[in-house]
Amino acid sequence: MRIEEQKIQRVEIKKTYISDDGIAFPTMEACKEYESTSKFVINKMFSSLNIQKNECVGDWDDLRCFGCDDTVYAIKIRNASDLEIVNKWIGTHEYANDFLKVEAIGTIQLICEYDFDSSLWNIGTPDDLKKMYCRVIDYMFDKLKSDEGDQNENG
Repeated sequence: MRIEEQKIQRVEIKKTYISDDGIAFPTMEACKEYESTSKFVINKMFSSLNIQKNECVGDWDDLRCFGCDDTVYAIKIRNASDLEIVNKWIGTHEYANDFLKVEAIGTIQLICEYDFDSSLWNIGTPDDLKKMYCRVIDYMFDKLKSDEGDQNENG
């Protein structure tokens, strides 16, 4: 008697149906159903705006303020139409904070989306984010400096 081994490899082909706005579905029916919804239309309008999108922000976020499930959008709000589209897009998220106001026209707005539960929050302009970082850093160092002073007086 002899024993022979055979190596058998199987190839599995899996079809994924991608909607025009980039969302994947396991069936054609689910994809077509989604593409008939208002959320699809809003996502498609949103994706046509002047946007920079950074997914998995940990790759470039040197301060480590965002998580690996966060996507940060920088959106140039050129006019009232852009503002309306962005606010409709914000409204498609189950957990979202304030909508943008008319003062956002002519600015770049930063919006962070947490992919895990579809929550979304407005950060504000890049200057707003810089001021927030500076304020937090100043608070931390001011607190340490005041603690040093207390120790010198008591020491």
